[in-house]
Amino acid sequence: MIRALRWAVAFLTILPVAPRGAPRAGELGRSAAFFPLVGALVACACFAADLALSGRVPGLVRGLLVVAWGAILTRALHLDGLADAADGLACMKGRERALDVMRDPHVGAFGALALVIVVLVQAASLSEVSADARLAGLVAAATSSRFVMALAGFAFPYARERGTGAGFAGCVPAWALAFACAFGAGGTRGLVLLGVGTAGGLAFAALAAVKFRGVTGDVLGASGEVAQTVALVWATAQAGAAYAI
Repeated sequence: MIRALRWAVAFLTILPVAPRGAPRAGELGRSAAFFPLVGALVACACFAADLALSGRVPGLVRGLLVVAWGAILTRALHLDGLADAADGLACMKGRERALDVMRDPHVGAFGALALVIVVLVQAASLSEVSADARLAGLVAAATSSRFVMALAGFAFPYARERGTGAGFAGCVPAWALAFACAFGAGGTRGLVLLGVGTAGGLAFAALAAVKFRGVTGDVLGASGEVAQTVALVWATAQAGAAYAI
Protein backbone atom coordinates (compact mmCIF):
# COMPACT_ATOMS: atom_id res chain seq x y z
CA MET A 1 0.00 0.00 0.00
CA ILE A 2 2.87 2.37 0.77
CA ARG A 3 4.39 1.71 -2.64
CA ALA A 4 1.00 2.34 -4.27
CA LEU A 5 0.70 5.66 -2.40
CA ARG A 6 4.19 6.66 -3.51
CA TRP A 7 3.36 5.84 -7.13
CA ALA A 8 0.17 7.93 -6.89
CA VAL A 9 2.07 10.93 -5.51
CA ALA A 10 4.89 10.55 -8.04
CA PHE A 11 2.50 10.18 -10.98
CA LEU A 12 0.20 13.07 -10.07
CA THR A 13 2.70 15.61 -8.69
CA ILE A 14 6.25 16.88 -9.21
CA LEU A 15 7.45 15.21 -6.00
CA PRO A 16 10.22 12.65 -6.75
CA VAL A 17 8.95 9.92 -4.44
CA ALA A 18 8.47 7.02 -6.87
CA PRO A 19 9.76 3.65 -5.63
CA ARG A 20 12.90 2.35 -7.29
CA GLY A 21 12.49 0.28 -10.39
CA ALA A 22 9.50 -0.23 -12.65
CA PRO A 23 6.01 -0.62 -11.21
CA ARG A 24 5.08 -4.16 -10.25
CA ALA A 25 2.19 -5.89 -11.95
CA GLY A 26 -1.05 -4.12 -11.10
CA GLU A 27 0.70 -1.57 -8.89
CA LEU A 28 -0.31 1.46 -10.92
CA GLY A 29 -3.93 0.32 -10.90
CA ARG A 30 -3.83 -0.04 -7.12
CA SER A 31 -2.27 3.41 -6.77
CA ALA A 32 -5.53 4.91 -8.11
CA ALA A 33 -6.98 4.24 -4.66
CA PHE A 34 -4.96 7.22 -3.43
CA PHE A 35 -5.68 9.60 -6.30
CA PRO A 36 -8.35 11.63 -4.44
CA LEU A 37 -6.08 11.96 -1.41
CA VAL A 38 -3.29 13.32 -3.58
CA GLY A 39 -5.80 15.70 -5.16
CA ALA A 40 -6.83 16.98 -1.74
CA LEU A 41 -3.18 17.61 -0.83
CA VAL A 42 -2.63 19.57 -4.06
CA ALA A 43 -5.77 21.57 -3.31
CA CYS A 44 -4.45 22.48 0.15
CA ALA A 45 -1.20 23.69 -1.41
CA CYS A 46 -3.22 25.80 -3.85
CA PHE A 47 -5.30 27.20 -1.00
CA ALA A 48 -2.10 28.24 0.78
CA ALA A 49 -1.12 30.20 -2.34
CA ASP A 50 -4.62 31.65 -2.48
CA LEU A 51 -4.33 32.89 1.10
CA ALA A 52 -0.91 34.42 0.41
CA LEU A 53 -2.29 36.33 -2.60
CA SER A 54 -5.66 37.32 -1.11
CA GLY A 55 -6.02 41.09 -0.83
CA ARG A 56 -2.73 41.68 -2.62
CA VAL A 57 -3.79 41.21 -6.24
CA PRO A 58 -7.15 41.45 -8.07
CA GLY A 59 -9.41 38.42 -7.82
CA LEU A 60 -9.01 37.18 -11.40
CA VAL A 61 -5.23 37.56 -11.25
CA ARG A 62 -5.22 35.63 -7.98
CA GLY A 63 -7.30 32.90 -9.57
CA LEU A 64 -4.95 32.65 -12.56
CA LEU A 65 -1.90 32.43 -10.30
CA VAL A 66 -3.51 29.73 -8.17
CA VAL A 67 -4.40 27.71 -11.27
CA ALA A 68 -0.83 28.19 -12.53
CA TRP A 69 0.55 26.99 -9.18
CA GLY A 70 -1.62 23.91 -9.38
CA ALA A 71 -0.33 23.25 -12.90
CA ILE A 72 3.26 23.51 -11.67
CA LEU A 73 2.60 21.10 -8.79
CA THR A 74 1.17 18.55 -11.22
CA ARG A 75 3.65 19.14 -14.09
CA ALA A 76 0.63 20.40 -16.10
CA LEU A 77 0.06 16.72 -16.83
CA HIS A 78 -3.72 16.93 -16.94
CA LEU A 79 -3.75 20.17 -18.96
CA ASP A 80 -1.48 18.51 -21.50
CA GLY A 81 -3.93 15.62 -21.66
CA LEU A 82 -6.80 18.06 -22.11
CA ALA A 83 -5.14 19.70 -25.11
CA ASP A 84 -4.31 16.37 -26.75
CA ALA A 85 -7.77 14.90 -26.08
CA ALA A 86 -9.48 18.00 -27.49
CA ASP A 87 -7.44 17.72 -30.69
CA GLY A 88 -8.22 14.00 -30.91
CA LEU A 89 -11.94 14.47 -30.41
CA ALA A 90 -11.97 17.21 -33.05
CA CYS A 91 -10.34 14.90 -35.62
CA MET A 92 -12.96 13.60 -38.06
CA LYS A 93 -10.70 11.18 -39.97
CA GLY A 94 -11.39 8.02 -38.00
CA ARG A 95 -10.25 6.42 -34.77
CA GLU A 96 -6.67 5.56 -35.73
CA ARG A 97 -5.97 9.02 -37.11
CA ALA A 98 -7.48 10.60 -33.98
CA LEU A 99 -5.19 8.49 -31.78
CA ASP A 100 -2.22 9.59 -33.90
CA VAL A 101 -3.26 13.23 -33.47
CA MET A 102 -3.20 12.79 -29.69
CA ARG A 103 0.34 11.40 -29.90
CA ASP A 104 1.53 14.50 -31.79
CA PRO A 105 3.45 16.76 -29.35
CA HIS A 106 2.19 19.86 -31.14
CA VAL A 107 -0.99 21.53 -29.87
CA GLY A 108 -3.68 22.14 -32.44
CA ALA A 109 -6.32 24.85 -32.56
CA PHE A 110 -8.92 22.88 -30.60
CA GLY A 111 -6.37 21.90 -27.97
CA ALA A 112 -5.26 25.51 -27.52
CA LEU A 113 -8.86 26.69 -27.31
CA ALA A 114 -9.69 24.04 -24.70
CA LEU A 115 -6.69 25.09 -22.59
CA VAL A 116 -7.58 28.78 -22.70
CA ILE A 117 -11.23 28.19 -21.86
CA VAL A 118 -10.57 25.76 -19.00
CA VAL A 119 -7.82 27.84 -17.38
CA LEU A 120 -9.84 31.06 -17.61
CA VAL A 121 -13.05 29.44 -16.34
CA GLN A 122 -11.24 27.86 -13.40
CA ALA A 123 -9.51 31.13 -12.52
CA ALA A 124 -12.68 33.20 -12.86
CA SER A 125 -14.61 30.70 -10.75
CA LEU A 126 -12.02 30.85 -7.98
CA SER A 127 -12.15 34.63 -8.02
CA GLU A 128 -15.92 34.55 -7.42
CA VAL A 129 -16.08 31.98 -4.61
CA SER A 130 -16.12 33.58 -1.16
CA ALA A 131 -13.00 33.18 0.97
CA ASP A 132 -14.71 30.99 3.59
CA ALA A 133 -15.92 28.55 0.90
CA ARG A 134 -12.78 28.56 -1.23
CA LEU A 135 -10.98 25.76 0.59
CA ALA A 136 -13.99 23.44 0.36
CA GLY A 137 -14.38 24.32 -3.32
CA LEU A 138 -10.73 23.69 -4.13
CA VAL A 139 -10.64 20.38 -2.28
CA ALA A 140 -13.91 19.21 -3.83
CA ALA A 141 -12.74 20.15 -7.32
CA ALA A 142 -9.32 18.52 -6.97
CA THR A 143 -10.75 15.43 -5.28
CA SER A 144 -13.44 14.88 -7.92
CA SER A 145 -10.79 15.44 -10.60
CA ARG A 146 -8.63 12.58 -9.33
CA PHE A 147 -11.56 10.37 -8.38
CA VAL A 148 -12.96 10.51 -11.89
CA MET A 149 -9.59 9.34 -13.23
CA ALA A 150 -9.76 6.28 -10.98
CA LEU A 151 -13.40 5.72 -11.93
CA ALA A 152 -12.71 6.02 -15.67
CA GLY A 153 -9.73 3.72 -15.27
CA PHE A 154 -12.02 1.15 -13.71
CA ALA A 155 -14.91 1.57 -16.14
CA PHE A 156 -13.23 1.78 -19.55
CA PRO A 157 -10.60 -0.28 -21.41
CA TYR A 158 -7.39 1.18 -22.75
CA ALA A 159 -7.64 2.33 -26.36
CA ARG A 160 -4.03 1.53 -27.29
CA GLU A 161 -1.76 -1.48 -26.93
CA ARG A 162 0.60 0.50 -24.69
CA GLY A 163 1.08 4.02 -23.37
CA THR A 164 1.15 6.22 -20.26
CA GLY A 165 -2.32 5.27 -19.11
CA ALA A 166 -2.01 1.55 -19.83
CA GLY A 167 -1.34 0.77 -16.18
CA PHE A 168 -4.55 2.51 -15.11
CA ALA A 169 -7.26 2.15 -17.75
CA GLY A 170 -9.09 -1.10 -17.26
CA CYS A 171 -6.60 -2.11 -14.55
CA VAL A 172 -8.05 -0.41 -11.46
CA PRO A 173 -9.40 -3.14 -9.13
CA ALA A 174 -12.83 -2.71 -7.56
CA TRP A 175 -11.41 -2.45 -4.03
CA ALA A 176 -9.14 0.41 -5.13
CA LEU A 177 -12.13 2.24 -6.58
CA ALA A 178 -14.04 1.77 -3.31
CA PHE A 179 -11.01 3.03 -1.38
CA ALA A 180 -10.80 6.06 -3.65
CA CYS A 181 -14.51 6.74 -3.13
CA ALA A 182 -14.00 6.68 0.64
CA PHE A 183 -11.14 9.16 0.35
CA GLY A 184 -13.21 11.36 -1.92
CA ALA A 185 -16.19 11.40 0.41
CA GLY A 186 -14.08 11.97 3.49
CA GLY A 187 -11.73 14.53 2.01
CA THR A 188 -14.18 17.36 1.42
CA ARG A 189 -17.19 19.05 2.93
CA GLY A 190 -18.58 19.72 -0.51
CA LEU A 191 -20.02 16.28 -1.29
CA VAL A 192 -22.40 17.83 -3.81
CA LEU A 193 -19.46 19.48 -5.57
CA LEU A 194 -17.67 16.15 -5.56
CA GLY A 195 -20.65 14.44 -7.18
CA VAL A 196 -21.23 17.16 -9.78
CA GLY A 197 -17.57 17.32 -10.75
CA THR A 198 -17.30 13.55 -10.99
CA ALA A 199 -20.42 13.37 -13.16
CA GLY A 200 -19.02 15.99 -15.55
CA GLY A 201 -15.65 14.31 -15.85
CA LEU A 202 -17.15 10.85 -16.29
CA ALA A 203 -19.45 12.11 -19.04
CA PHE A 204 -16.41 13.44 -20.90
CA ALA A 205 -14.57 10.12 -20.44
CA ALA A 206 -17.59 8.21 -21.75
CA LEU A 207 -17.80 10.47 -24.81
CA ALA A 208 -14.12 9.91 -25.55
CA ALA A 209 -14.45 6.16 -24.93
CA VAL A 210 -17.13 5.94 -27.61
CA LYS A 211 -14.94 7.70 -30.19
CA PHE A 212 -11.67 5.93 -29.34
CA ARG A 213 -13.19 2.61 -28.22
CA GLY A 214 -11.54 3.10 -24.86
CA VAL A 215 -9.58 5.75 -23.02
CA THR A 216 -5.95 6.88 -23.04
CA GLY A 217 -3.74 8.66 -20.55
CA ASP A 218 -4.66 11.93 -22.27
CA VAL A 219 -8.36 11.19 -21.88
CA LEU A 220 -7.93 10.38 -18.18
CA GLY A 221 -6.09 13.66 -17.61
CA ALA A 222 -8.64 15.61 -19.63
CA SER A 223 -11.50 14.02 -17.68
CA GLY A 224 -9.85 15.21 -14.49
CA GLU A 225 -9.61 18.78 -15.78
CA VAL A 226 -13.25 18.71 -16.91
CA ALA A 227 -14.32 17.43 -13.49
CA GLN A 228 -12.33 20.14 -11.73
CA THR A 229 -13.78 22.85 -13.95
CA VAL A 230 -17.36 21.67 -13.52
CA ALA A 231 -16.96 21.53 -9.73
CA LEU A 232 -15.54 25.06 -9.56
CA VAL A 233 -18.27 26.44 -11.81
CA TRP A 234 -20.89 24.76 -9.63
CA ALA A 235 -19.27 26.29 -6.52
CA THR A 236 -19.50 29.70 -8.18
CA ALA A 237 -23.15 29.14 -9.08
CA GLN A 238 -23.92 28.16 -5.49
CA ALA A 239 -22.20 31.31 -4.27
CA GLY A 240 -24.25 33.37 -6.70
CA ALA A 241 -27.46 31.75 -5.47
CA ALA A 242 -26.51 32.60 -1.89
CA TYR A 243 -25.95 36.23 -2.86
CA ALA A 244 -29.33 36.32 -4.62
CA ILE A 245 -31.09 35.09 -1.50
